[in-house]
Amino acid sequence: MAHKKVSSQTRLNRDPVGHLGRSINTLKNISGLNAGGSNVTVLVPTGDRKHAHKLFCTAVYYTGGTGLTATKISSTSGAGLTVTPTLVNYEPTTVAIVNGGTGWQVNDTFTFTDATGQGAVFTVASVNSGAVLTATYVAGSAVATPIPPHLFFQSLQVQIASATPYNVDPIFYTMRAQAQGRFPALGELQIAYSQPERQWLQNNDITSWDTYGASSMQIVGTVFKGLVKPGLTGDEDHDARRNSFVDSQGNTHVFNNPLKFFQAPIQLVVGQTQITNLPIQANWKLLRLWVLCQTTPGSINYIEFWANGQQRLEGNVVDIRKEYAAYGFRFGQPDYMVSSIAGSNLLQASYNPLRFSDAEYIADIDGRIEDAVDVSGGHILKLTSTVAQNATVYMEACPGGFA
Repeated sequence: MAHKKVSSQTRLNRDPVGHLGRSINTLKNISGLNAGGSNVTVLVPTGDRKHAHKLFCTAVYYTGGTGLTATKISSTSGAGLTVTPTLVNYEPTTVAIVNGGTGWQVNDTFTFTDATGQGAVFTVASVNSGAVLTATYVAGSAVATPIPPHLFFQSLQVQIASATPYNVDPIFYTMRAQAQGRFPALGELQIAYSQPERQWLQNNDITSWDTYGASSMQIVGTVFKGLVKPGLTGDEDHDARRNSFVDSQGNTHVFNNPLKFFQAPIQLVVGQTQITNLPIQANWKLLRLWVLCQTTPGSINYIEFWANGQQRLEGNVVDIRKEYAAYGFRFGQPDYMVSSIAGSNLLQASYNPLRFSDAEYIADIDGRIEDAVDVSGGHILKLTSTVAQNATVYMEACPGGFA
């Protein structure tokens, strides 16, 4: 009997369970994106185990500057022109002439770039002895480039069936990655289910999403109104294994223990603010807690956290961060990136802006998820601030199952 040759890729496609390695694939089902603000839905196939999703955000994204050098497009000999743009939704709609240059003529065209923006074309409208007096924007000429996710998405959720396990501001993902020494590329939103920092643990995929049996999975976001030429692509990191462990008798047990990300607004007074009503359910265990000031970063100088009547953390934020730093956490301590990004167009065009939390409680300081703290008997968060302001508390919990 003749046997038909079948390629290895065909076999993998027909029998994904037989291919237990990790795969990275493009997210192909993205709908609802349009200029003027919209609700975007990314439908994710289920029936496998998810390790991460990455979304790549683009739009016209000029960040401006003073006296930017213009690059001539037309064929005349104009040179020496510098401009300062006025931005509307990150698009340079007008320019003020700083130095009119020499050799320019009416209807000449030029462009300029800044740290992040590209493609905007302007037409010389008037000159005086070869120096540009005014110029007008060629509408729609600026091109889409990567834009920070927190400027692209107003809100973002990850939904699995009827549950919403990830429901935090987009800035959280960048802030969390940077605190752990990872710097997402400009425009990249990393939703990591299997945490890269835990890959040395025996059960390093304990927080992955096992979607076998789940009816649906989707990422839903609201795009900021006014963005010009918004674009969104993405990919997912997944495999065909189960989220399981093997006991001492060699028996395999399937379980679902991913994390839940959620947030709560708080109001800080000058001095100490005590918070006892964070939305942590009694049957959950708290893994990490991050505080982000909304108006005055760096204004929290003291933090306490109590769980079940026991004080788990208390001290000066600066000193506590020295303990966290020994395990690789970073909160803006001087290094090459922190010291250089503000003055480097190359770095600004390559990475999301730096944003560090203002106070933290990290129970799993060395990455062991079993160090999550039981809060069934209540919790108290105390923050001492030098400024009265609004803040947001972001929390990571282990609810178990598909809670």
